[in-house]
Amino acid sequence: WGDSNYGLGRSGITHVYPGNAKFVKNLLNFTPTGTRAAAKKVVSLLDRPIYPSISTAWSELATVVRGEGHSMVEVSAHSALVPVPSDVKLIFLVAPGITFSTAEINALKTFSSEGGRIVFVGENGSTYSYQSSVENPFLAAMGSAVRTNAMCDAPGVIVATAAHALTAGIDASGPTVFYM
Repeated sequence: WGDSNYGLGRSGITHVYPGNAKFVKNLLNFTPTGTRAAAKKVVSLLDRPIYPSISTAWSELATVVRGEGHSMVEVSAHSALVPVPSDVKLIFLVAPGITFSTAEINALKTFSSEGGRIVFVGENGSTYSYQSSVENPFLAAMGSAVRTNAMCDAPGVIVATAAHALTAGIDASGPTVFYM
């Protein structure tokens, strides 16, 4: 959602799309059951250098994370997630280009079963050529799936929200919507 800083750009001191900032805060502030309940770290896996790092172009995500009392680290090797360190609550997988091994999938499944959250950040089909070789097998191994519709890049699309803990406080219309 929002290639440019996860849709978290600012105009002065205000988020242009406050619903996106609220979504990140909701991801961070959920109370999981299990051993991840007290965790305060966010990990961003960036295994390909073509995407901007969290410390540069997507720095606003890190600002929101730190503002909510969490720390954020970026890793480039999948092996950094085997096992997922016990202080991690949330993992962003940023358009990965390297296939996940069985050990890595199992480590992420364990992390999830302990209350951790995983956000797979994909991209439209014309930009992210790893959908069939990385994204789809990863999601299938995790027991999930995604459906893409050719070029499903929709800048400027306001996403209607459904009632859920992740969308709490995000309006379906108006100035606090979730913007893709």
